[in-house]
Amino acid sequence: MKIAVLVSGSGTNLQTLIEKLHQDEITGIEIAVVISDRQKAYALTRAKRASIPTHVVKTGDFENRVDFDAAISKLIEHYA
Repeated sequence: MKIAVLVSGSGTNLQTLIEKLHQDEITGIEIAVVISDRQKAYALTRAKRASIPTHVVKTGDFENRVDFDAAISKLIEHYA
């Protein structure tokens, strides 16, 4: 199953997930994309180092939360 990981900070939970997947401690999932609302989130660096596609979707680029959520949903669907 492909999953998307939403991040906004350092990505320690993402890093743990990446490590567990590489060590086969977790099976049956693939991180298809990492999405952040912050361009400088270190989690994006962690994802890039693991060759996972990344995207930044900033809340300020949208008029309202509904449009922001729709943009994220569309991005997730692209990687599904």
